Amino acid sequence: MTKLILIALLMSAWGICTHAQQSAPQKESPKTAKVKTSGWVSSLEKAKKEAETLKQPVFVFCTDELIKSDEVEKRLINSKRFKQFAADNLVMYRLIKDDEKADAKLQKQHKDILKNVRSYVPSFVVVDSTGKMIYKGTKIRELPPDGLFLTELKEVLEKFDYAVNAAALEGYTPPPAATPTKVEPGKKPAPPPKPKKPSPPRRR
Repeated sequence: MTKLILIALLMSAWGICTHAQQSAPQKESPKTAKVKTSGWVSSLEKAKKEAETLKQPVFVFCTDELIKSDEVEKRLINSKRFKQFAADNLVMYRLIKDDEKADAKLQKQHKDILKNVRSYVPSFVVVDSTGKMIYKGTKIRELPPDGLFLTELKEVLEKFDYAVNAAALEGYTPPPAATPTKVEPGKKPAPPPKPKKPSPPRRR
């Protein structure tokens, strides 16, 4: 009789443990966890997958590895403020024009992206997880301050309903916008002053 009671108790305890294990919330496996690549993502397809998982856009930096591209990368893309902003808000992909290592499919994808860039060395575009263009890039002619560059980029992302973490811009004050000259209705703005003619040399 004592043995039967002991067996019954053991089976009951085993049943409780099994139920607890089944009802416990399953932890996200490393394969399905949201893991973000630090810095440049190695492939465009991987960048788009990360963008889909993380609900972030892909920042595509277009370059052909010229000296000017290196300068932009060194002074803007690798700045502390930009790196923080990218870590919080962007999936980063580096597109190299005429990349010999790229297969035919990737070369076509690169060409499709570069069609949207007016002058592309160096420049950037922003695409979503499907590859759809969010921002058509232009050539980075004069190197802007990183804070001003990121302020404008933040506005672009917010227009497409991305949740932007602006911690990288804390402490940055944008330069004041130039105030346009007010002209009363019906009146033409005053013409600029004419340059004074040099006086003729005096005769001796």
